[in-house]
Amino acid sequence: MLQSWVLAVVALAYGLLLFGVAWLGDRWQRTGRWLPTPVVFSLALGIYCTSWTFYGAVGRAASNGWDYLTIYLGPIIAFLVLYKLPARIVDIGKRQRVTSIADFIAARYGKSQGLAFLVSVVALIAVLPYIALQLRAVSRSYELLADRGGSAPVAGIAEDTALLVAAVLAVFTILFGTREVDQTERHPGMVLAVAAESAVKLLAFSAVGLFVVFGMFDGPSELLGAARQNSEIMEVYSAANLGAPFLVHTMLALLAILCLPRQFHVMVVENSGPRDLAAARWIFPAYLALFTIFVAPIAVAGMLTAGAGQDADLFVLTVPLSQGRDGLALLGFVGGFSAATAMVIVATVTCSTMLCNEVVMPAIIRLRGGRLPSASVLPRLLIFIRRVLIIIILLLAWLCFRLIGAYGALASIGLLSFVAAAQFAPSLLLGLYWKGATRQGALAGLASGFSLWAYTLLLPAIVRTGWLPESILADGPLGISWLRPYALFGIEGIEPVTHGTLWSLGVNVAVLVWVSRHAHAGLLERRQAGVFAGEADGRIETGHREDLLRGSATIGDLRVLAERFVGVAKAQAAFAQHLTERRLDPSDANRADRQTVDFTERLLSGAMGAAAARTVLGSTLRGRELQIEDVADIVGSASEASRFNRDLLETTLENVAEGISVVDADMRLVAWNRRYMELFAYPPGLLRIGTPVEALVRYNARLGRCGPGDVEEIVARRLEYMRSGGSHVFQRVRDDGTVLELRQNPLPGGGLVTSFSDITEHKRTEAALRERERDIRIYTDNVPVLIAYIDKDLRFRFVNRAYEQSVDADGGSFIGRRVDEVLGRQRFLAREAHMEKALAGEVQRFEVETSDAGATTRYAEASYIPDRAPDGTVKGFYALFHDVTGRRLAEQALKEAYDTLEQRVEDRTRELSVLNERLRRENELRRDIEIALREASEAAHEANQSKTRFLAAASHDLLQPLNAARLFTSALSQRSHDDRTERAIQRVDSSLQAAEELLTALLDISKLDAGAIEPKVTRFNLREVLEALAMEFGALAEERGLRFETVPCSLGVVSDRRFLRRILQNFLSNAFRYTREGRVLMGCRRVAGGVRIEVWDTGPGIPEEHQEQVFEEFQRLHRLDETGEKGLGLGLAIVQRMGKALEHPVTVRSWVGRGSVFSVQVPVTEKPVASGVARPRNLAGSDLQGVVVLCVDNQDDILDGMVDLLSGWGCEVMTAPGTGDAVQVIEDAGRVPDLVLADYHLDGGDTGLATLSAVRERHGEIRGAVITADHSEELRTLVRSAGYTLLKKPVRPAALRAIMSQLLSARAVRTSAS
Repeated sequence: MLQSWVLAVVALAYGLLLFGVAWLGDRWQRTGRWLPTPVVFSLALGIYCTSWTFYGAVGRAASNGWDYLTIYLGPIIAFLVLYKLPARIVDIGKRQRVTSIADFIAARYGKSQGLAFLVSVVALIAVLPYIALQLRAVSRSYELLADRGGSAPVAGIAEDTALLVAAVLAVFTILFGTREVDQTERHPGMVLAVAAESAVKLLAFSAVGLFVVFGMFDGPSELLGAARQNSEIMEVYSAANLGAPFLVHTMLALLAILCLPRQFHVMVVENSGPRDLAAARWIFPAYLALFTIFVAPIAVAGMLTAGAGQDADLFVLTVPLSQGRDGLALLGFVGGFSAATAMVIVATVTCSTMLCNEVVMPAIIRLRGGRLPSASVLPRLLIFIRRVLIIIILLLAWLCFRLIGAYGALASIGLLSFVAAAQFAPSLLLGLYWKGATRQGALAGLASGFSLWAYTLLLPAIVRTGWLPESILADGPLGISWLRPYALFGIEGIEPVTHGTLWSLGVNVAVLVWVSRHAHAGLLERRQAGVFAGEADGRIETGHREDLLRGSATIGDLRVLAERFVGVAKAQAAFAQHLTERRLDPSDANRADRQTVDFTERLLSGAMGAAAARTVLGSTLRGRELQIEDVADIVGSASEASRFNRDLLETTLENVAEGISVVDADMRLVAWNRRYMELFAYPPGLLRIGTPVEALVRYNARLGRCGPGDVEEIVARRLEYMRSGGSHVFQRVRDDGTVLELRQNPLPGGGLVTSFSDITEHKRTEAALRERERDIRIYTDNVPVLIAYIDKDLRFRFVNRAYEQSVDADGGSFIGRRVDEVLGRQRFLAREAHMEKALAGEVQRFEVETSDAGATTRYAEASYIPDRAPDGTVKGFYALFHDVTGRRLAEQALKEAYDTLEQRVEDRTRELSVLNERLRRENELRRDIEIALREASEAAHEANQSKTRFLAAASHDLLQPLNAARLFTSALSQRSHDDRTERAIQRVDSSLQAAEELLTALLDISKLDAGAIEPKVTRFNLREVLEALAMEFGALAEERGLRFETVPCSLGVVSDRRFLRRILQNFLSNAFRYTREGRVLMGCRRVAGGVRIEVWDTGPGIPEEHQEQVFEEFQRLHRLDETGEKGLGLGLAIVQRMGKALEHPVTVRSWVGRGSVFSVQVPVTEKPVASGVARPRNLAGSDLQGVVVLCVDNQDDILDGMVDLLSGWGCEVMTAPGTGDAVQVIEDAGRVPDLVLADYHLDGGDTGLATLSAVRERHGEIRGAVITADHSEELRTLVRSAGYTLLKKPVRPAALRAIMSQLLSARAVRTSAS
């Protein structure tokens, strides 16, 4: 089997190749290159060989034996035996310029639009099963080669290969057939591509056939011997199977080659001349015969090698596959794909053309009140309609495939379409040979035959799909047995297709004949019947002329006859000249001789055509008046002779840009064109042959189109102009600004032809040119340049005002005069050489010296610029003279000043030297200043850095004892004391906390001012920060009896996590410090472009005039908080600096006595950001009883403080000053601590991280925290990357207890999980 992508690529590449062939064919056609048209036409007729003949014929040969020959015999008989029939159809189609079979049948029956509509609809319904057959063949062959067989008959839409095939074919069809609109509806490129496809499918089919005969078997004799040994094959190919169905199917194939819309299109519309059909008479049957040769061998080989359940329709592919010839199978797939695509493309293009021309466009014209779209819109509209129709047709075909196309053999589906197309045969063939066939009969016959086809063949096909109950076939609708579709009126035992064909075609013919005999045909219909069915020729043969001359016709009779048709004056003058030249007696009573009769015939032929002239003259010579048959004979013959001229005239009139109307000598309208209708938009019924021109003029005058004045006076004046018979040209400006030019010319026999030209654009262009000329005159007259244009004869054609003044003459007095006459001989000779070079194409630039009116010498720079025609020849040149007197005088003054230039240069050089020396000193001074400033800046920067380092070191050293002191006060606060001692402990703890905050704030402000810390902006979930703060301040709120509420928010923000947390910490610290009762609320609000995080409190509030001061250093509006603590006045200053660093606006709103709200606005990110922390648990009151804690610090007082604090919480505490001691303490104690709390900076370069790593290495996973007074971001990152928690000194007991509980909880969760 082959990969599915290989098949798809091959099919797509083949389609693109065909598109290239079509494009090349169109290009060759446009450029006039030679193509072997008869051969191409003959191969294009191979469009008849679809996937039915490629796949289905083999399947039918395997199931019905010789019955497969019918689909080939019918066309062969039509071209070899009944050749005159297709030749007659082509001849009439070309003369009538038909574009489809619907157009052909409608033209035969009086150009009936209703009949064309019905034929188009029937053609569409007939072609849908045929296209469905092609979709089925392509999809099944694709699924077979791609090893996707075994699927249900109708796959799901998502897996339906046919839908994809339909879509691809829709694209190819649009590219092939609707690239442009051609009035003849011919597609030479598409025909060339179809011819190429015919060659490809014959090559592919022959390759498989040759492989079967000579590859699988050793020639035809061995294959025949193998077949004879197989009883099943011999039974299938028994002669007993040949019977009535064989004949009926052959007839259907014969009718199909004439009536299938695609075959009719290729045979008639794409035919370029008699040579095409003459060559196709032999080439096309030979082409079909080559197909016929290999059908039976492939079918026999398939029956001999096929496994159980194999589809005989696909023997062309399965036989090579069974022999391991995948490449040959792929070639067969390409042939089948070629057969299907060619049919679909041509059939869809043909149907879309019919539906567009016969259904959609008539409807559009009716909706537009009988008016066609404009010439610029119509081609695009036609292309759009046809493309939409192509898509609709292929979509309907796919639905038909889903409905009935997946059931039954390919041949059965093809015969269904053949019978439907055969319904056109009665109207087509009877219309060619029986003049009595009428439009009503054709309509009734086609409708009845199509209805019976739908009942006897289409309805059973739908029943077989399961959409309708089987009882319809078995018992008939409603149980009426004589209405069974396969046994209509009780006639049983006939093969279904034969049954349906005989009923539908029989009733079609019978109804057509009966209705035609009882219907009346109109004049146009009778005329068309004569054109299609043939007319008796009224010629006067030479042999009969002598007999006619024995009649009683005289010279007078012939003269009177000629006067009736060519006019009295012309007839008398012609007879007088003829008789004079022959020296005959001009008496009317003299008998006319043979030469006079011939002369009269020639004279009449000039007026009515040779055939009509013979008919009229024959009646005269026989001595009888013209009968109605003679008149019909004349009209029929004359129409044939004058059709080309009439059609040419109609086409010319309809396509000229001017409106044209023709009136006769009685001032009545006799002809007009479409443009005339568009220009005047007369109401319905006014424009008709015979309308008095007076009515048209009066209609226009009442609308004001003829200018002001009395309507009747305008009408009378206009009629007087027209009756005068002279030529008139005048213009008329309409109310909408349109300008019409009317040209009236008399006709030789009386009457007028008037053309109406819309010259609005011409008038606008004319006005624009005048305006442009005026502008050019304004521009040129107001420039200080002399401008003139001189033609090749050296005559002035244009001068501006400055040039006029320079020659002291009026421009009008020398325009058109020669240059030497205007300038004078002397000045002309001085410039003549330059003029000759300019006329030779060379640009000339030179200087001239003149004198003005005051005899002052003037200098001008002259330019002669050649003016070239589009072909490159020089028509003249532009002369431009620019006054350069000022420049020349300046040059003279410069020359005079040159003598003193050296002294002036020396003086200037000396001055410049002094200035340079002064500048050099100033530069040196500036450089010294810059060096001093740079050194000062560097010193200031170093001092600033030193200050930062000093504050960092000092804060670390100061925070160490503060940390110990806080631990001791926390331990003391846990013990029982009297009230005085308790207050003293609280004041000490408050003072230590204030000192800690002061040091931390000073360090932060120093770092921010020095730029030592910069924000690191990232994307993170706001929930992480808010929930951490809620946990941190929850205990404080509980301690102070305040309600602390937070509103959850999970927005992703773009900020520095640490800075934002610090800002919100300061907001919350201030809120808790100054709120005595009520609540503190932290939440978020969405604002434009971000989110505003707000902290609300119910504190004392801030007066409006002090709200800006709270962000300054050491500004405290309230001296004590509700616990008696003093604020430092630095927190909000830090907030302000951090907000500026982050570009986050910080604001405050406050109401005195009600509270305040501090907020910071942070940008949000649209990308979702997951939260990095778990939801915090309430750890207040967590039990630490019996927890073993190892404390590591190089400060004894801190260790003592930690022992007192932790022991008060019920913990068992072990202490060590460094890593080695910690390891030893654990070994001595013989137990592993639950937690390790280690200071980062230990003695001798030792660190708390080293201690934790050593303990973990010896005793496994252990929870721990690093405590440090180093607040740097680097240390924070280092500790977190090691997997530990960081606590900043001085340690707050509440925070320490919360961290310990959290670490123990995490350990407990991990232990239970393991």
